Amino acid sequence: MDIASHLVATDSKGEIDESVLDVLIAAVADDSMVTAAHGIDNLARLRNARPAWHSKILAELFRVETTHRAANCRVVLLSKVADALGSLLPKLSEVNRAAVITFLNRLAMCDGRDGKKATKILRRQHYRSVSNV
Repeated sequence: MDIASHLVATDSKGEIDESVLDVLIAAVADDSMVTAAHGIDNLARLRNARPAWHSKILAELFRVETTHRAANCRVVLLSKVADALGSLLPKLSEVNRAAVITFLNRLAMCDGRDGKKATKILRRQHYRSVSNV
């Protein structure tokens, strides 16, 4: 899985098809927290490789919030999602960026690691947008 995402990220000719994305999405939905966490990290790695895949990647990352898991696993995975979304944010279209900001705002209202991570990413994004004016 890690190798596949690295290959896609370096595939400048677009020779690797969307089936790799499907493998990574399946990993995110896996019952194993470790496999799901790797899947999330690898989806984020594709941020530069395939802008056409952004909507599908975001849909899967957003789905982690509603997937039934033990509370401690959910917090860890949502923290990973917040990191992934933070790395994707600068590369997204305005529509996708708005959806990510809404999601991160919802996470920021939570207690725990995922909320703190989302708040940090939102502050950094706000700082970037203010400094670019």
